[in-house]
Parts: sequence; structure tokens; C-alpha cells
Amino acid sequence: MSVREPITAAVGADLTGDDLAEAIVGTRRGSVVVTGAGEIIGRVGGAQATVADVCVVDRGEPQIVLVRADGAVQRLRLVR
Repeated sequence: MSVREPITAAVGADLTGDDLAEAIVGTRRGSVVVTGAGEIIGRVGGAQATVADVCVVDRGEPQIVLVRADGAVQRLRLVR
């Protein structure tokens, strides 16, 4: 599967509670794409700084934490 953008950060984590890891990738254009079972299950558009790092914090509900190349830090959650 291709996200059609150069990938700059990636992590795997179970975001859906099904005991299977989803892939969370950040791109040079600033997009974030979440894939699971061979399909895209979430996407946040670009037009922001490059995603420099991505991790998942789980305090009862998984949240995606992004660090962008310009120093901005964002928290996202997968809405089901």
C-alpha cells in the first residue's frame, strides 16, 4: 500500500483494540495516514510542516502524538 507521499516517520500500534497493530505514518508534506488490514482507516491532510516523529500514548484511549519539523507538537486520536 502506498500513501503516495515520501514517509518521514512511522510507528505501529493497536489503535482499534483488536490486538492487531495499525501503521501510523507521517509524511514530508505534513500528512498523517493510519492503515490497518491493508486499507487506509484514517488520514489528516497536509499543508503543515513535515512530520519529524510520531508516537502513540495510551492512557485509556490511544492518542497519536506528532512532532513536526518546525517544532510544533500535536495530539490526534482516531475517531471510530
